[in-house]
Amino acid sequence: MKTIYYLFFLVVLITSRNVFSQDLCAPIGWATQGITLTGGGNASPVVVDTYDELKNALKSSSVKVVHVSGIINIPSGGRIYFQDQSDKTIFGLPGSKLVSSDKTSSGSGTLIVKRCKNIIIRNMTFEGPGAYDVDGYDNLLISDCANVWVDHCEFYDGLDGNFDINNGADLISVTWCKFGYKKAPQGGGSGGSNDHRFTNLIGSGDGVTGDRGKLRVTFKNCWWAPGCKARMPRVRFGKVHIVNNYFNSTASTYCIQAGFESNLLIEGNVFENVKNPIDLMNNTFTAVTERNNRFTGSTSGSKSGSGSAFTPPYQYNVANPNNIVTPITSCAGATLSGPGGCSSCGETNCTPTAITPYVQINGGSWSKTTTATVDAGSTVKFGPQPTSGGSWNWSGPNGFSATTREVTLSNTQSSGAGNYVATYTNSGGCQSTQTFKVTINCSSTAITPYVQINGGSWSQSTSATVDVGGSIKFGPQPISSGWSWSGPNGFSASTREVTLGNIQTSAAGNYIATFTNSSGCKSSQTFSVTVNAANPASLVKHGSGSSSQTVSLGQSINGFYYNWYYATTVQVTGVPQGINVAINNTDQIVSFSGAPTQTGTFKYTITTVGGSPNASKSATFTVNTTSSVAKSNSTDEGVNVPEVFPNPFELVTTFRFKVVQKGKVSIDIYSTSGTHIAEVVNDTFEAGFHQVAFKRGVLKSGIYIYVLESAQGTLRKRLIIE
Repeated sequence: MKTIYYLFFLVVLITSRNVFSQDLCAPIGWATQGITLTGGGNASPVVVDTYDELKNALKSSSVKVVHVSGIINIPSGGRIYFQDQSDKTIFGLPGSKLVSSDKTSSGSGTLIVKRCKNIIIRNMTFEGPGAYDVDGYDNLLISDCANVWVDHCEFYDGLDGNFDINNGADLISVTWCKFGYKKAPQGGGSGGSNDHRFTNLIGSGDGVTGDRGKLRVTFKNCWWAPGCKARMPRVRFGKVHIVNNYFNSTASTYCIQAGFESNLLIEGNVFENVKNPIDLMNNTFTAVTERNNRFTGSTSGSKSGSGSAFTPPYQYNVANPNNIVTPITSCAGATLSGPGGCSSCGETNCTPTAITPYVQINGGSWSKTTTATVDAGSTVKFGPQPTSGGSWNWSGPNGFSATTREVTLSNTQSSGAGNYVATYTNSGGCQSTQTFKVTINCSSTAITPYVQINGGSWSQSTSATVDVGGSIKFGPQPISSGWSWSGPNGFSASTREVTLGNIQTSAAGNYIATFTNSSGCKSSQTFSVTVNAANPASLVKHGSGSSSQTVSLGQSINGFYYNWYYATTVQVTGVPQGINVAINNTDQIVSFSGAPTQTGTFKYTITTVGGSPNASKSATFTVNTTSSVAKSNSTDEGVNVPEVFPNPFELVTTFRFKVVQKGKVSIDIYSTSGTHIAEVVNDTFEAGFHQVAFKRGVLKSGIYIYVLESAQGTLRKRLIIE
C-alpha cells in the first residue's frame, strides 16, 4: 500500500511543479553562507510511517531523503538523535505529524539534530505534550550543526520549548514556520516556572563562550501564534536577523528577547496585541537595531532597540509590514502540497526597486558609490535614486533617522562614523535597502598597554593569565583623562587604571580600553584575560532517595540517580546483589533501583571515567534481616515498607502493616523539602496486623514522603496525592 501511495504522490508532485514554478522555494539568509545548500538533493526518498522506520531512516547515513507519512507517536524516552551526518532532507508529507506525549524530564522530546551539516527540514509538524517546566526536552533541538534550513514547519506545545538552537550551531535559516501552544501549561514542575510556554531559545547560557561568533540565524516570514508566552526568540551571543515575521499571541509577556552579547537586526515585522515586543533584558546585548516594524492593536511595553546591529552578508528583500500578515497566516506552517512544491506566498509576490547610491563630499560632484571617507568637520550628502515614486526611511549611528531621499551630515565627527541604511518603499509596497559607510579620518593617539598581575611589576603587554582568585591591573598610557572601558558581563569603567580582583572564570575574555583625545578622535586597545580553571569531573545527586539507605532484605530502595559532568562515563562498584545500576552515557545519568538480595553493610563507590581529574562519591547500603514492623503479606523475618493503598490517592488512603512484637509505631507525612506536614498515627500496637486510614484534608496535590518509625528502625517512602 505504501508503494501505491507514493507513485500516486509523484503524479501530483509533477503537476504541482508546473503550478508553482514561479516560486523557487530556495533557502535565504544565514543558511546559504559558505556552501550551496542542497540537503539530500535528488536522492530516492524513503517513505516512513512508523516510529521504528523513522528512527532507522534518520540514523542511517546512507538514506539521504526521508518522507514522513501519517501520524507517528514518539514513545516515552524515544526521542531520536539524528547526528554526525551531512546532506540530508526530511520532508513531512501532507497530514503527517510527530507527536510526543511524555511529560517527564528523561522521557520527553522528539528530535535532536546534532553535529550535522547541509540539512533541510520542511513541512514537518511537531506536537508536544504541553508546557511543563521539568528541565525536559524540546520538540526540535539543533545543536552544533551548520547550514540548516527549517522551512514551512509547525511547532506546538513543546514540553520545555518548541524549537531551540544551541551549542555552537551556526548558519541556520528558519522560514515560513509557525509556533504556538494549544494546550494549557502545567505548573508545579521542578524547574520552577508555572507557565513555561517559552518557544525558541538560541544559546543555552551566558557562560557558554564557545558560542561567540556562532549562532547566526535568520527568521523570515514566521508566525508566533496564540499561546506563545516568551522567547520569540530569546538570543545569546548570536547575530540573529528577524525580518518580516508576525507576532500576535495575547498570552505574551515578552516577544524578542536580547540576551547576553546578542546582536539583533529586527526589521519589517508586525506586532499585534502583544506585550514587550523587544525586551532588552539586562542590557548585556551587543546591539539591537529596530527599524520599519509595525506595532498595532493593544501592543504595549518595550519596543525600541539600542546600537547598530550587524549588516547581513546575504541578499534579501524586506516586504512592507503592512502587507505581510495575510500571506503569513495563509502560508506559514506545514502548508506545502508535496516535496519540491511551493506555497502561494513565495518571495515573488514582492518585486523591490533597485537603489542606485550617490554620495557628495564637501559640496563637490556626485559620485556613484556607497562609501565616504572624510576628515572630521566635513560635510557628507547622500542622494540615492530613484528620485520619485515611493518613500524613504533612514537609520544610522547614534539613533540617526530621516524620511527624505537626500540626507546631509554636517560637521562630521568621529562619533558619526558608521553605516547609514536607506530603505526605499516603492508604490507596490515592496522595500529595498542600501547601506552607506562613512569613515572619519581622525588623528588618534596611540595607546601603550601595561598590565600588572597579582601586585607584581608592570609589564608592557596586552594579555594576562591568572589562576582563579588572582588579580589584574590595567594601566594603559597616555596618562590623561578621556578613557572608557568595556568587557565581559557588562563590565565598564571610566578611569585609566582598572583593577580586577578575586578573578573567577566568568571574568575571562577581552577588555577594551578606548581613549578619546582632545580632538575627539578615538583609539582602542584590547586586553585579553585568561583564567586558569580546570573543569574537573563532578557528580550531582538527584531524586528523593538518599545515597545511603537502610532497608530490609528484599525491600526496594528509594530510587535515585546521579548526573556526571566533564567525564565520558562512570564506574560503580560495591553495590549488593539485587540493586540495579543503569548507566546512560547519552544523558550522562547513572540510576539506582531494585531490592537487595543479600544482607550486610555495603560501601559502594561511583567514579567518573575520562575526567581531568575524575570525581568519586561513596555511600552505604545497609541491608537488615529483621524488624518489628513488616508488610502485611511478609513473614515474621524482614522489614519492608507497609502496604499503602491506594497510592497515588485523591481523598483517603490506608496504611496496613504487621507488628511482630508489641511496640510503639509512628507514621508522619513530610514535604520533599523535609517540612513536617501531618501525623498519621503515634501509638503502641499489639503484635498482629493493623491498618490506619488517612484523609488528605487540605493537603495540596503533589509528592510527599511518609516516615514509619519503630524501635527497630525508620522507613521512608514516597506518597502521591492527586
